[in-house]
Amino acid sequence: MLPENIPPINLLDQSQRTWLVARSHPISLPKGARVYMAGDREDEVCLLISGLIKTGGISIESHEYVLQFVTPGEYFGEAGLFGDVPPDEFAEAVEPSVVIAFATQAMRRMMDNVPTFGYEMMQLFYLRQSRKEKRLKELLFASNKDRLIHVLLDLGEQFGSACSDGVQLNIHLSHQELASMIGCVRETVSLALCSLRDEGLLQIGRRELILTGVKELAAKVGRKYN
Repeated sequence: MLPENIPPINLLDQSQRTWLVARSHPISLPKGARVYMAGDREDEVCLLISGLIKTGGISIESHEYVLQFVTPGEYFGEAGLFGDVPPDEFAEAVEPSVVIAFATQAMRRMMDNVPTFGYEMMQLFYLRQSRKEKRLKELLFASNKDRLIHVLLDLGEQFGSACSDGVQLNIHLSHQELASMIGCVRETVSLALCSLRDEGLLQIGRRELILTGVKELAAKVGRKYN
């Protein structure tokens, strides 16, 4: 069933939604399943209904890195909308997930025929691309410790909730998973986390992280925390 309240699907009338549903299908993914690999010919645009998806790539040193997390209500895999170009990233389920996959040609036709729908979809894809470019800049130009701080702040904005000690990250990531987000090895992340803990900026529990000095962390890398 296609949710009617997810933008910009909520801009479509019933007949348009019915037409789009007929050209889509659900996919149930276990944890660790790949939706697609970098370089695959992609002829579907995906909408995450439940679960969590990560997208990323492989460095020239053959290290996996993560660029973004896709949360329910977000689209991904849009490369095929803009020509016969394979995606330059992979998409993988971080936890059991359900995705609706739309035929790329059908999505393109709907974007052409319903201008408001097309405009809103382009806005969403632009924001995704902007987030990706921001992450790539952080990976290229920051030290490992600063990359980790950027990641922690990003995770705080996307998955954080206020608690008595600061901002708790409501996503459980191992040191190896954090390492893949900044393109380094697990030992480097472990040392950086301990350093931030010793500075009083972070609490580390069993698969739990609390940012106890959010503003101080943001100031270290020259950004403001929202």
